[in-house]
Amino acid sequence: NEPAASPFANVDLVILGDVPPEKITEQIWEQIRQFVTDGGTLVISPGKRFMPLAHRSEILDQLLPVQKLRPFTSTDRTGDTTPLLRGLPIQLTVDGEQQPMLQFAADPIQNQNIWVGFPGQMWVMLGETKPAATVWATTLLPAALADPLTNDRRHGLIVHQHLGSG
Repeated sequence: NEPAASPFANVDLVILGDVPPEKITEQIWEQIRQFVTDGGTLVISPGKRFMPLAHRSEILDQLLPVQKLRPFTSTDRTGDTTPLLRGLPIQLTVDGEQQPMLQFAADPIQNQNIWVGFPGQMWVMLGETKPAATVWATTLLPAALADPLTNDRRHGLIVHQHLGSG
């Protein structure tokens, strides 16, 4: 008997959202790890209910470019203000500004203005960036919570890492 083909054999990108843990077995995690190791791209979008905090998988821990995850909810502004004035703003890092997929305009200044114009995030998942990972976007936490020397590495919102060929 030959092993069954991976469900990821014919794709280049896998996006995992807020999937319940019972829907992803260790066998599936192993297939995902192999997919990434072989050059596939995995995007993990955290959610309030399940991903990644409800999952107990060493493979997921290896795949995540951050550790010591913690949710953060912005409570400093009311829902009465405009979306541009509430929540946590997203800010590209120097590395993030170089990524074509994060460029919404050819002109760098115009691209920065687009990012500044995005509504703030009311909920984010923060963690400490692993040493080999790169932060592409971060947030500006309230002054009392932020350390400007380590802000990017401790509060990355879009974080990238290579694993194998992926």
